[in-house]
Amino acid sequence: MSLTTIGLLVVLLMAPLAHIAAQAPAIVVEAPKTDDVEMLQSQIALLESRSDISASERSLAVDQLRAALARLESAAAARLAVDRYIQELENAPTTITRLSAESDAPLRMMAIGAELDDPVQLQLQLASMHASAATLRGRSQTFSEQLRTMVLRPAEARLELAGLRQELDLPQITMSASTSALQLEVSRIRDDAVRQDLNGRIAMIEQELLSLPTREAITSAQLDLAARQLRQIEAAISTSEQRVQQLRENSARQKVSAAQAAVRELVGQPAALRDYAAATLTIVDSLTAITNSLTAARVDQDAMRVRLRQVAEARDNAEQIFSIGRLGDEQGKLLRGLQKSLPAVAALERAVLSRNDELTELRLARFETEQKLRPLGDSALAAQQELVDAKLGPTDHSSAMLPLIESRREALLDLQALQRQRIDALMQVNALESELQQSTAQLRRMLNKRLLWLPSATPVDATWLNDLTYGANWLFAPDNAARVGRGLGAAVMRRPFLVLFVVAALGALFVFRGRLPATIGQLAKPVGRRDDRFNVTLAALLVTVTLAIPVPLAVGFAGWLLSGMGGAATNLAAWGNGLISTAIVLFMLGLFRNMCLPEGLFIAHFHWNTDGTRRLGRALRLLATAIAPAALLTGIAATAGRICRSARVLGASDSSLAP
Repeated sequence: MSLTTIGLLVVLLMAPLAHIAAQAPAIVVEAPKTDDVEMLQSQIALLESRSDISASERSLAVDQLRAALARLESAAAARLAVDRYIQELENAPTTITRLSAESDAPLRMMAIGAELDDPVQLQLQLASMHASAATLRGRSQTFSEQLRTMVLRPAEARLELAGLRQELDLPQITMSASTSALQLEVSRIRDDAVRQDLNGRIAMIEQELLSLPTREAITSAQLDLAARQLRQIEAAISTSEQRVQQLRENSARQKVSAAQAAVRELVGQPAALRDYAAATLTIVDSLTAITNSLTAARVDQDAMRVRLRQVAEARDNAEQIFSIGRLGDEQGKLLRGLQKSLPAVAALERAVLSRNDELTELRLARFETEQKLRPLGDSALAAQQELVDAKLGPTDHSSAMLPLIESRREALLDLQALQRQRIDALMQVNALESELQQSTAQLRRMLNKRLLWLPSATPVDATWLNDLTYGANWLFAPDNAARVGRGLGAAVMRRPFLVLFVVAALGALFVFRGRLPATIGQLAKPVGRRDDRFNVTLAALLVTVTLAIPVPLAVGFAGWLLSGMGGAATNLAAWGNGLISTAIVLFMLGLFRNMCLPEGLFIAHFHWNTDGTRRLGRALRLLATAIAPAALLTGIAATAGRICRSARVLGASDSSLAP
């Protein structure tokens, strides 16, 4: 017994319970009566015709009544939806029983007419079966989309329910004592309609959630049944196409034999007749190659359909993984393998373009065939014209030339028909490959959208370089370091308690820093096991950040202290920004260097290559010794140069920034 059958039986047993729950008094909604809607419509019409009410008050009342009417109509629609869901639950046992019987029934092969020897009848039968297969594919696609929507619907429906219940619990707006009787009555009608609408929509969503498992099982069974029917009709199509191909090959062999016999019978006849018969034999020989190409095109179509199903299944798997909300090691491996298994979009595009060129050549060849067929419409006239062109007597050789003309005409007609079929086959392959290209591109975009990208860019232009030049001249000015020392001491004196707290925190971080690598090693042990969770990777990331933060925190805190001394147009601001930039660089390099530890994130959690990751860690350690001083000097110089340029623009000078 298949899994689908078991699921259908389970739902079949649950359907009566669901039906009883659907009729339970937990959901009581007073549906708006048709008389209420009609009465409200008549009240709106009567109010619009009254002239004893001011225009502004009448317009406001009419707008509110129309809003109430829309609410009542929405409530009526919700009630109809509830009745429809209840009716579906009531009919579920019958539907599930029927689908289960059809699903468990053995497949019946279709009458494919394999005994027919008429290629035309087989082609008509093939066209009908292809149309049925296209209908079944569209139906399967619809069922798949419905299942995908049903899987995502519960979370969305619960959010809607929470919003509707929250809106229903809102207190009513209290009207003032000066409100007219008309406005009071209109407000009462509006509030009542709003409550009916909210209650109706809440009941509709609750009934939808209640019937969702049954509807999902029915849709899944319908999808399985459509897939079985599609496999059945595809098998029939394959058998019919094999029969058609066999008839084509037999016909091609017979025509080649007849053309060869015609050439042999012309021994001793004029060379023009022999050449004409040989050219006809060449045309007949080309029919075999085109027939074989039709077989190859059919194989390509089957391969494209298989790849399309694989991409669709990969998309479903990816959406199910993303719907979980967290990725473990196994899911990550699955997604990486899925991404590697996708066909290259560029290769698919090149194949489509190449096939378009082949289609253009085939259309030109078919046009040439039509041009050759045109003068052969009248066989007698065409034979006479050929004999005249060959400078032979029309009366002496017309009896020999006329069968050759008929043979040439039949060969060209067969060639034209095969060229048309070849064009149609290539267009179908191209359509399937274009669909495969679009599906693959959409899946790649979905995967890339969920990946973690860290884009960064630093604009470098002539202004930035000029600022750097001015700042470098200021940086190496005399007494610059002494000013910075005095400024830092003053900053410490201004915030002694904050400095003491930060120093204590840094001391604690440095004390526990030696234990953090062992903690990272402990967090790497569950990776890949049954107790692996995404929280383990998050905890390892948090410990890695803690391991990298002490030195950057000290440097950045010193820069922040200097930035707050004397405003933004002093040398202390330049030093503060430089130190903050250096702290950011040190933190990023330290973070990635710690991720490269033997049991760090890159090796243990992300499964990067061990040797390459260790080389990356050593390279980052060397890079930190070079880039940290460069970041400090560049940050100080750039900030100082920007301040100098601003001072020059304003026509002022700052002695603290003078080189």
